[in-house]
Amino acid sequence: CGIVGAVSTRNIVPILVQGLQRLEYRGYDSCGVAVWRDGLQRARSTSRVAELLEQVGKDAIEGGTGIAHTRWATHGAPAVHNAHPHFSHGSEAATRPARVGMVHNGIIENHDDLRAALRARGYVFTSQTDTEVIAHLIDSLYDGDLFAAVQAAVAQLHGAYAIAVVHRDE
Repeated sequence: CGIVGAVSTRNIVPILVQGLQRLEYRGYDSCGVAVWRDGLQRARSTSRVAELLEQVGKDAIEGGTGIAHTRWATHGAPAVHNAHPHFSHGSEAATRPARVGMVHNGIIENHDDLRAALRARGYVFTSQTDTEVIAHLIDSLYDGDLFAAVQAAVAQLHGAYAIAVVHRDE
C-alpha cells in the first residue's frame, strides 16, 4: 500500500496521481484519490493508475487539498467499494455529503468491535475494510477540531497503521 497527500493553492490531482504512479512498482489491487473543493470528491478504481487519471479527468475532480492511496487487500475483496479513500457521511446519513475522507495502511486489529459500536450508533458501512471503520470513528468524535478527533480515534485503535485524513470543514 502507499499513501500520498498534498496541499496547494492549485489543483493537486495531477500531483496525487503522479505519486501513485511512483508507487506502482510495489503492486496494488486498487487505487483512488479524494480532494476537497466545495466538499469532498473522490475517484476509485481497481484498474491501473492510468485509468484513474482518465476517470478524474472525465469526472472533473480537482482541488487544492487531497489524499491518494494504492491498496493491497487485507480486509474485503479487491473491489471499488473497498478501495480507498473511504468516506464517512455521519451517522444514519449515507446520502448526505461526505464529512471525512481517509486512507490507511496497515491493520486495525479491533475493527470488528469498533464496527459493531459504530453500527449501534447508526453508522452505515459500504465496505468490508477496517479503514472505513476509522473514517466513521473519526467522524463520530469530530467536534470542530479534526486533529483532536484523529487523536481521540487513534487512542482507540489497536494495530500497526498509518493514516491520512481530510475533513470537509477544515
